[in-house]
Formats: sequence, structure tokens, C-alpha cells
Amino acid sequence: CVPCGNGQSSEAGATVCVDQAKAWLVPLVTVLTVVVLALLLLPIAIYWQQARRRRKVIAAAPKGQVTILFTDVQDSTALWDTMPLAVTRAALELHNDILRQLLVIRRGYE
Repeated sequence: CVPCGNGQSSEAGATVCVDQAKAWLVPLVTVLTVVVLALLLLPIAIYWQQARRRRKVIAAAPKGQVTILFTDVQDSTALWDTMPLAVTRAALELHNDILRQLLVIRRGYE
């Protein structure tokens, strides 16, 4: 830095002097920006991690006698033809999430 007088300084070759009292502002804004971004992204990361855990079934593969479960959404073909694709996907995701939760509770295997 090159002294400009009156407590100000300038980078070599620069034409504008910067008040040294305000020199802390850029690092402070940078740190605050990083903290805010981290606070915004943290809930998303936690949600993804929990969703991934919900999809994992804890039990090992079954041996010996097993039960195979098939499910059917009643009148699903007619419903899917009349509903938007987003509704169809949401309904199937809810169906699968409920079954996966029950599999974890009952030590099932998918």
C-alpha cells in the first residue's frame, strides 16, 4: 500500500485511496456471505441425507422361508390416465415411502 495521507492508502499504481478504517469491510462481507450460504444450504443437505437414509433398509438379505409382497394401487391405470404426471409420480412416491418405512420397522428387505 502507498500512503495517501489522512489515514488512507492506495495500492501501487491505483488512483483511488481507500480509507484504512473501511479495509475490514470486504473480509467481513465475504465471511458473512459464506455463513449465510452455509445456513441456507444446510437444511437442503440434511434433507438429502435423511431421504437417503429412509431409502436404505437396515436388514440383511433374507434366508430360508420368505414372504414376497406385491401391492396394487386400486384403479391406478384409470387414475393415471386422468391425472397430471406430477400427481402420478407424487402418489407412487408416497406409496413407496410408506412401504419402505414399514420395511424398516418390520426388518424387511427390498
